[in-house]
Amino acid sequence: MKASVLMFLLLFACAGEVTAQQESTAQSSVPHLVQFSGILKDATARPVAGVSSVTFAIYAEQEGGDALWSETQNTLADANGHYSIVLGAATTGGFPVELFGTGQSRWLGVTIARQPEIPRILMASVPYALKAGDADTLGGLPASAYVTTQQLATRTATPVVSTGGTTVIATGTVANAQVSPTATSATTNSAQSNVIETNPTGSGTTDYVPLWTSGSNLGNSLLFQTGGKMGLGITSPAATLDINGGEILRGGFYEYPQGTATASTGQPSHSFQWLSSVFDSSSGSAVDEAFGFRAIPLNNNTSNPAARLDLFYGTGGPTGTINDLNIAFMNNGRVGIGTTSPRSAFEVSSNTEGQYSNPTPNLTISNSANVNDNAGAVSIDFNPYIASATNPEAQIEVEDDGAASAYTYFNIRQTGKATNPWLTWLFVDDEGNAFFSGNLSVQGTLSKESGTFRIDDPIDPANKYLSHSFVESPDMMNIYNGTVTLDSKGEAAVTMPAWFDALNQSFQYQLTAVGAPGPGLFIKEKVHDNCFKIAGGTAGLEVSWQVTGVRHDAYANAHRTPIEEDKPEGEVGHYLHPELFGAGPDKLIAKSQKQTNSRKAVEPVILVPASASGDAPAASGAGYKQ
Repeated sequence: MKASVLMFLLLFACAGEVTAQQESTAQSSVPHLVQFSGILKDATARPVAGVSSVTFAIYAEQEGGDALWSETQNTLADANGHYSIVLGAATTGGFPVELFGTGQSRWLGVTIARQPEIPRILMASVPYALKAGDADTLGGLPASAYVTTQQLATRTATPVVSTGGTTVIATGTVANAQVSPTATSATTNSAQSNVIETNPTGSGTTDYVPLWTSGSNLGNSLLFQTGGKMGLGITSPAATLDINGGEILRGGFYEYPQGTATASTGQPSHSFQWLSSVFDSSSGSAVDEAFGFRAIPLNNNTSNPAARLDLFYGTGGPTGTINDLNIAFMNNGRVGIGTTSPRSAFEVSSNTEGQYSNPTPNLTISNSANVNDNAGAVSIDFNPYIASATNPEAQIEVEDDGAASAYTYFNIRQTGKATNPWLTWLFVDDEGNAFFSGNLSVQGTLSKESGTFRIDDPIDPANKYLSHSFVESPDMMNIYNGTVTLDSKGEAAVTMPAWFDALNQSFQYQLTAVGAPGPGLFIKEKVHDNCFKIAGGTAGLEVSWQVTGVRHDAYANAHRTPIEEDKPEGEVGHYLHPELFGAGPDKLIAKSQKQTNSRKAVEPVILVPASASGDAPAASGAGYKQ
């Protein structure tokens, strides 16, 4: 009998062990392997037989996108390309169960060696069944981590914490509902390893967002929330989010529009501001003065909507007001200062009318290193050709003269290559004298007080200059001269250029005999068809002639030079050179113009490259000049 009982107990124990093993197996993970069969074909759709290196990959899209998972296996296919493999067999951890827990479609791509990927296959329900492994758990915990209502009713020694109607029990693995008093302590300690402690320790401060300082201890974080505002490192936030300290952004920073645009109105962005604190003596308090940027809508309700970036200034902060400074950065790369619609890459526009005597500067270029008035210089360079970036092709340079004034140079690079030296084509000294290098063409009227040519003295060029004055006339007079030899009749015909009659009128003549008297010389025929005749001399006599004419071309007829005119009202009582008439410098015409802000209108002076022009033929072997 005892032997029978002992045998029964052994069988029962074995049965219990088998049952426990089956339960443990049921609770273990579902194998992360998926059986898959298919046909291997190359790019020409021919079967691929034998062993091949094949990559299997899972995608979220039927075409394109990055692989969510992949593995490569050596796959054996029969003569018709048929093969069968186990997905996950070549990957530690097996097939990725987590890819099938969202309910989204998944596609399997197959690639043979370096050939193009075979069209992807939509995966059916079998891989998704791997998610069934979660059926053995609740929230990732086994069923033994929870108690039944029967266990709850019979277990009165277990601590219960009630928070807002929710009952939470800290418990370990419960074998049955009957727990002896001596086992309570062990059971409670076992529960600590499975369920988070329901009664955390530590302390905190009102309005601070709590921080878990350990697995069971709470404390203050850096976040402070009050009145709908959040502070980070500050307990008096001034805006929805107020950060006291530096920030590092590892992503974009976006200032969204203040609203959504409609057909009638575009919406600017919120501003991005930098605030300074300044004490206002009139109010006896500190004020926040700020600069800010804001995106401004352009071309609203058109087919080419755009925006510009404007700079603002004013009282900053959430309750302040900032105003547009008319400094704009356009969507086409243009920059405007004083204007929000620049017409070039960079435009500076004055918003003050200013006066001739005291103009408002639009642009100032300074040399802060020149503190001793010792010939420092500043310049503006021009690089119309990108290859000349380090050696500009043109330059305007202003050089300090050491006496509170300046010299101005207009330079161009000597043609040929970028390393050639500068050529100064215009220089203005510190007394207003201008010097040109090269030929000058003036389209319009040139007014002057005197005129000369100045050259190195031909007989002492190293030490002297030679100057001659211009020949002046109240008319637009041209002077022509030459010599001619009389024929056997004591006459000669002088032929002028073809344009002579078209350019001139009101001719005057002068004849001089050379080498012998010619008292009878006279003009036999006046200028007609660009020719005049001389007579009254002896055969072979040389005659020097001079003819003057007054221009009557279209431009001259439209722009006759006034010989005498009244000074305008603002210049009456003032002089071009007051010192010559015993008047003081305050009577200078330029001073009068600055005081009245009125300048006499003159036609523009345009500098154009000079071009060579051929001389007209000389009359009867002699030259002429204009």
